[in-house]
Amino acid sequence: LLGSIKERKEEFDKTEIYLEKALKIKGDDPVILNYYGYTLIATGRNVDKGIELVNRALKLDPENTSYLDSLAWGYFKKGELQKALEIQEKVYEKENDNAVIVYHLAEIYYKLGKKDDAIKLFKKTKELLQKTKDVSPWERREIESRLRSLGIL
Repeated sequence: LLGSIKERKEEFDKTEIYLEKALKIKGDDPVILNYYGYTLIATGRNVDKGIELVNRALKLDPENTSYLDSLAWGYFKKGELQKALEIQEKVYEKENDNAVIVYHLAEIYYKLGKKDDAIKLFKKTKELLQKTKDVSPWERREIESRLRSLGIL
């Protein structure tokens, strides 16, 4: 809980400290592993470690769409676009009403040059983002900034 509070306040050094402590106490808890891993990936603090943590979560819950989304985003951040695409399209098939998941696929498409498909998903992201509160404030700002840069917001 303290880790998530610090993450939402953008105190990422403290987030890492609390999540490390939580893993020592609870062991390989997939929720903690993914939360920690995704935070490292999304903030760019340590993408490789983030991917490692997410993979540990996936060993415990291999079909979890949130964990798969985190892994795909890690591959995207590393520039491994085909790996990211393969995973993210499967995630999107199962869960296409999550603003962050839709945004991630849009960014992958955009980077791969599939601009028309990307723009459709960026517009869908905008609609979904307006309906949800379940996005960290810093991540919401990043997504909204990207949508503004594309003239969508």
